[in-house]
Amino acid sequence: MHLYYVLNYLTNTTGGEHFLADLACEMRKQGHSVTILAGYSDPTLEEELKGLGIEVLSASVLDPEKLPYHQPANVALMLYRLTRKISESASKETEIVIHTNSHFPNLITYFIRKPCIGSIYHIENLAELTNAYAKYFGYIVQDVLEVNAPYTILHTLSIYTAEMLKSRLFRQTPVVIIPPGIRLQKYLSLKRKPELGHYLMIGRLEPRKHYEHAILAMKLAVKRNPNLKLTIIGDGPSKTNLEALIKKYSLEKNITLLGKTPENEKLDLLSQAEALVHLGYPEGFGIVIIEALAAGTPVIAYNVPPLNELVKHGIAGLLVPQNNIRSLASDLLFFHKFYFNEEYLREVAKKYELKRIAEIFRSVYETLAKKYFAKQ
Repeated sequence: MHLYYVLNYLTNTTGGEHFLADLACEMRKQGHSVTILAGYSDPTLEEELKGLGIEVLSASVLDPEKLPYHQPANVALMLYRLTRKISESASKETEIVIHTNSHFPNLITYFIRKPCIGSIYHIENLAELTNAYAKYFGYIVQDVLEVNAPYTILHTLSIYTAEMLKSRLFRQTPVVIIPPGIRLQKYLSLKRKPELGHYLMIGRLEPRKHYEHAILAMKLAVKRNPNLKLTIIGDGPSKTNLEALIKKYSLEKNITLLGKTPENEKLDLLSQAEALVHLGYPEGFGIVIIEALAAGTPVIAYNVPPLNELVKHGIAGLLVPQNNIRSLASDLLFFHKFYFNEEYLREVAKKYELKRIAEIFRSVYETLAKKYFAKQ
């Protein structure tokens, strides 16, 4: 069986796409042929994957510093190039399964008649868009075309998103819920050395992650405790705006934007953080939350699904009312008053071991291939 994974970006900065790259590695270890196709691929990661026997085909058109919907011409060219690459390669194969991921790559399923699993991690909240054209365009692309693309199976990560997808389906498409997985050992082996009042955020710098909320909360909190620190790991299109906001509120001594960070430094910061702060919505799952729990680090998150499926209030961390900056500031000030059992947090994360999750996907892929190609 030959597996094709189709992504917007092949990088280490986006959780969902990084997970699929890790999943591809696991499938290769199990003896399957694997090809990853992307609108943009990080050269270092591309070489690393090729060294593991994974073929990487990049359309080389997406700008990694912009979100896909801010570069429609590049997206159209990406879809054209990747569809051609799949068609040319798949014509030589007898048994293939395609796994597409994210809004635009999922549209490729309209042009490729092969068994396909489409992953939709989250549904964008179109009500938040202020432009009427953007709302209409978003509805057509997401709610009509993407959700109802001709997948053999539609995959998502959480119960919440699965219910949202089912309410938008016009087709009789099976929906499966399989959470993401991570390589747990490097997190489980971390020794906790938390520093009072030090917090960490990790992820792509984009609007739906709401880093500006954390900055505003820090602005309030440092009036009471000027020793509070927030470190933000990641890069992306919101970087310039976040830098300006930090400067505007004179928080340079309290908030650090690290950008892309080596893995060992990220792990060290995770072990030192009093808590991970994760304010993303709409969110597919929050892979970084699993990483934090595996490291024994509690989490401060908004009380929104599916984050509240992972973070149980007072047990795995604290849930903050959505968009409530004052409550967030209060939790940053008084987080030290709460006790969280490190071993319990690590135990929660163990069910997301990558090898375990990969085994579930392998079973789905093989069942899908047998069912599809038996008809031919």
